Parts: sequence; structure tokens; C-alpha cells
Amino acid sequence: MSRLTDFLPADQHDPLPGTRELIAHLRTLPEPPVIGLLTGNHPRGAELKLEHYGIWQEFGMGIFGDDHPNRNDIARDALAWANDNLPTVDPAEILVIGDTERDIECARAIGAKVLAVATGNRSIADLQAHQPDWVASDLHPNSLTDLL
Repeated sequence: MSRLTDFLPADQHDPLPGTRELIAHLRTLPEPPVIGLLTGNHPRGAELKLEHYGIWQEFGMGIFGDDHPNRNDIARDALAWANDNLPTVDPAEILVIGDTERDIECARAIGAKVLAVATGNRSIADLQAHQPDWVASDLHPNSLTDLL
């Protein structure tokens, strides 16, 4: 894992566009949601990446890929965590944010809503073809007015 830091951009200490703003906006809601991390990354790898950007502490829970090679199973573990820790959670109240068709698929595997964000290697059109609930080019709250 120590080599991972060699690949993190030395001159970039901001996460994807809009991430900080979205987190800040969510924190101002009358009933702020639990912000969780569902990732195929190993726990320490995810921590290193998110610490690099100064947002690791923003996540109230995390479900990681070290136990499952299948992202849908990671989503099922996240739903199980929610069922154990949140009173009467409805899967339709869960929002998965991702930038690939696999993220859309894993949200659907548990009945969650999905925001597909074209910040990775997929275009908005690529993501729309997989029918997410919402699609955006970044995470700025002003880009997400239909969602927020």
C-alpha cells in the first residue's frame, strides 16, 4: 500500500469537482444522511486515497472490496450494514454515486437510487445508456438541482 501514495497526484489535493461542496450541502440538511463509502478498493487503499484529498473523515461507514470481487456483493453488504445500523431503512432511500455502469448495476442490485457522474472514463451518453436515476458531469450541488 505504501506504493499507492507514489501514484497520487502530488500537486492535486482536491477530490473530483464538486465533492467538497456536495458533502457540505448534505451536512446542512435538516436530517443529514449517513455518507458511506462503497468501493472495490482495499480498506487501507481507500483510506490513503481519501486522506490524500482530506475527505476520509467525511464517511460514516465503509464497505470495501477486500471481501468480495463482485461489486454487487459489496452493495449487498452495505445494505446489510444499513439494515443493522439505521432504523427502518428503505433501499430506495439509498443513493449510490458512481462513474461506471458497474456502479449503476450495483445500486440496482439492492434497489437503491443511482447518480451516475461522468468524471471517469465514461461519458454522460455512456452512463445514460444504463438508465441511472440521474446523470451529471460533476458533483457540484448546482449541477444536481433535480436531485437535491
